[in-house]
Amino acid sequence: MRKVLNILICVTVALAVASCNGRNGYDRDFLESDTISLTVNREKVFEYDPFTCQLGYNDAKREFRVSTDNMSDYFVVTLSKIPTSKDDQVTGSITWTGPDYTRDLKNLSFNTVKVEREKIWLWNQANKLAVIIPVMD
Repeated sequence: MRKVLNILICVTVALAVASCNGRNGYDRDFLESDTISLTVNREKVFEYDPFTCQLGYNDAKREFRVSTDNMSDYFVVTLSKIPTSKDDQVTGSITWTGPDYTRDLKNLSFNTVKVEREKIWLWNQANKLAVIIPVMD
């Protein structure tokens, strides 16, 4: 009986560890990617392609726009402030399109998980949103 209990404990621990992709909920691919994109629940819903997409930024609104050339697909991120370093907390909203829908979420809390010279990595735990936006001057 003790042997069975030990096996069950080991299997439970192994499953718990295997299901975790990091203490913050986002996976390693998000941090390793440098492509401007939006990922929802670990599913990439938009990825910027410089040949078929456009970028826009409104400094007064702190609004980042990423869209296909014909605007059939897009995502827009508006932030309370532009994060400048890892672990900066910002409030914002995001709108994006899917195959047959448009989603709009407001008053989200984003954690800045990475900042590099040309990009910012944002994570919203509550909605499992991983966003990479360009730094625009």
